[in-house]
Amino acid sequence: MAFFENTSDFLAANLDGTSADYGTLKKINGDALNLTSSVKSTLEHEAIRVLSRSELLYAFFARQAFTLETGDKMKVDHVAGTMLFARISNSWKVRYYHQSELPPVKM
Repeated sequence: MAFFENTSDFLAANLDGTSADYGTLKKINGDALNLTSSVKSTLEHEAIRVLSRSELLYAFFARQAFTLETGDKMKVDHVAGTMLFARISNSWKVRYYHQSELPPVKM
């Protein structure tokens, strides 16, 4: 979560259509990771669009496979995300994040 902007300007669009601030997104990600014993992401495609000297848009498309703590194996064949990066104090931070994916299926 270090590359996300931890300010009131940060906004995330969650998988279920709800919005989240930095703290909420951190908790959602932490809760999800606590249910897994392993996660593998395979990047299929990515793109960067420079919007200005201080903003860029990053898009990614990936697949994920993970093993739950119960031992069940799941996969998601289509994961897509966008991140709006802003240059803040000589660092690039994600100001906006949106991720979409199909529901996971058992392997």
